[in-house]
Amino acid sequence: MSRNSASLTKRVSGSAYRAFKYIDAMIPGRPIPADRPGNVVMFHAGRSGSTVLGHMLGDNREIFWDHEVFNPNHGLWREQTEPAVFLRRRMGRAGRRFYGFELQLHGPETFGRDWPGLIELLAAAGISHFIVLQRRNVLRSIVSRTAVHFGGHRHHRRHMCAPRRRVTIDVDEARFSEGRLPLVAGLAQVEAEFAALRSALAGSAALSLVYENDIADDPRIAYDKTCRYLGLSALPVAVKYARANPYPLRETIENFAEVKSVLAGTSYGWMLNE
Repeated sequence: MSRNSASLTKRVSGSAYRAFKYIDAMIPGRPIPADRPGNVVMFHAGRSGSTVLGHMLGDNREIFWDHEVFNPNHGLWREQTEPAVFLRRRMGRAGRRFYGFELQLHGPETFGRDWPGLIELLAAAGISHFIVLQRRNVLRSIVSRTAVHFGGHRHHRRHMCAPRRRVTIDVDEARFSEGRLPLVAGLAQVEAEFAALRSALAGSAALSLVYENDIADDPRIAYDKTCRYLGLSALPVAVKYARANPYPLRETIENFAEVKSVLAGTSYGWMLNE
């Protein structure tokens, strides 16, 4: 088979698979039991430990974890489907388990709402619990996202030595979950988005998790906190993933001096030292 034919076959197969996933997602689950414990959404900005925590929660038999169910790359949801209707269909699959899923910071943009409007939509759909997972050192998230873009592993299995990769950060178009933005402006935007999210959640008893405190060294800390917050048993589960880049940024960022110069005099310069 020629390279072009193989590429076409791969694209067709991928399209067919996404179509299958979409149709499967639209099949209603079982009716939602009246005595089910609840539904939770976890907000994050990507590359912040959400995968390791999500897999741990999904391995707990009391939880149905649906991951980033609204991510367009997953092929489950399409914009013509009302988000609340789609969520209710997904919730039916959880049966009597707690239903949970994730949304990245560009969630309001995805649904054409501001943060208060999105929280209102989710609450109306049946979301009873809210988790905010924040990585304070956003620069490390950018490094990780850049490494993945240029061929690095998206996730790193535990008990394996993380490969050392050097990346160049484009200070004019750095890679954020929201897209390509100037480095300082993008860092400020992430900070502002989390502030707006927390303001919208001010009236609810949301759980706040910090990557550096609750996941980086031991993800079981975040797992235990989440289970307690949901009123569930922290059943024993395995930690499947580890940090993809545990090395100092001076050893990781190819243009370290340039990034340091751009961040000098800002409130983000400390990120280079962790």
